[in-house]
Amino acid sequence: MKMSRVLKRIVKMLKTIFFHGKGKRKNKIQKMFELMDEAYVKMKENNKYLKIIGPNRNSYAKTDYDATFMHLKDDHRQNSQLKPAYNMQIAVADEFIVTTDVFQDRADFVTFIPLIEKHVDLYNQYPLNPVADAGYGSYHTYTYCKTYGMNIAMKFGMYKQKRSKKYKKNLFHKDNYEVNERNNPVCPNGVEFIYKYTRKNKNSKFGSESKIYKSTGCSGCMLSESCGNKSGNDKRISFNEQLDEYQKEAIEFLDTEEGINMRMQGLFK
Repeated sequence: MKMSRVLKRIVKMLKTIFFHGKGKRKNKIQKMFELMDEAYVKMKENNKYLKIIGPNRNSYAKTDYDATFMHLKDDHRQNSQLKPAYNMQIAVADEFIVTTDVFQDRADFVTFIPLIEKHVDLYNQYPLNPVADAGYGSYHTYTYCKTYGMNIAMKFGMYKQKRSKKYKKNLFHKDNYEVNERNNPVCPNGVEFIYKYTRKNKNSKFGSESKIYKSTGCSGCMLSESCGNKSGNDKRISFNEQLDEYQKEAIEFLDTEEGINMRMQGLFK
């Protein structure tokens, strides 16, 4: 806006004549002025859109400003469905709907805490076992559950894989690396990984962080194909130790007789 006012003063001071129509050559000042004017109009338009969207979304529907574009289930022709929609969450206990809420966010794990908070407002207590599928399992939700005395009863993205024999026998997966006397991971070829730094997740309300380790020498390794390190560069691996503990706790709880029964019935209590 300031630049536009400056250009207007320059135009007035130089008595510049603006040309329009075919066969008219625009001078540099007119081109700059029109470019700034277009940018200003576009900026006002974008600010309007951003105000409608708010801080937690990246899209909205022109026919319904509160709706967010989401990938829905494919139709009968297997066409991907990207349509304006809402994320409705329902908590069920003993086949009764106990809590419901509607969200604009597409990610289920983001809706978990607000839904629990609404449940607490309604019943003045936290559920002991908030059973949910893998879409809800995250460091954020797990830490929240531990903070307020709830069991970690939600699966996570790698829940099925981490329980499989194939995963546990895969010596090339970082989770199955041996640890030496210096508490550093060692790959199947005997190469040690040295701690380099800790990376903090700035978007995490509960302070999630990962430790980054770097290989002491991957060049010329005969096992690079099995390891997945085709580049031959020194490999880096990361560990979120707290999240790993949460996931182990989730597996242990959900594999108990009580946990299996809860998963079958979809209990939330």
